[in-house]
Amino acid sequence: MGNPFYLNDQVCMELKGYGCEKYQLSIDGLRETHDWFRKPGSFDCTLEKIECINKAGIRSVIMTTVSKTNRMEVPGIIDEVVKAGANVFAFSRYVPSGCELDASMTAQEYRELLAICDKKFKEYEAKGCKTYFNKKADIQSENIRTNRSVVRILRRSLKREILLLMQAADNEA
Repeated sequence: MGNPFYLNDQVCMELKGYGCEKYQLSIDGLRETHDWFRKPGSFDCTLEKIECINKAGIRSVIMTTVSKTNRMEVPGIIDEVVKAGANVFAFSRYVPSGCELDASMTAQEYRELLAICDKKFKEYEAKGCKTYFNKKADIQSENIRTNRSVVRILRRSLKREILLLMQAADNEA
């Protein structure tokens, strides 16, 4: 994990020579937001260094910390990361601590973001995208909750069908 400003082809090859297998960079928003969080020019530099990292045979990993401030930019970040050729994209939810400004999302806002990201990930995967999307356990657990709801509905329907069949059998007897 590091900052992109000191990376170049030679540095990346040296890192590979020392055994570096993955290099994680942060993107915390689209250009304006990211550069405000980090420093001017950081967004473009980060995207440019993905190619440098990949050429050296190191897996490029992009991590985004999602807050109320940048949550609406995540779909655009995904597009930029894919276009730049990142090997892996992941995000985590910002969790404030201590006296920090609370920029956290509500549970509903986070669920909505997860649904948007899941849809976008599936669209890219269907197109054969080479970027691996590190899906959140939250997305997977949301899918499990949905599947459980479907199973409950099916069980109720099946029970009704069985009761109707039993009543029909009793009436015939």
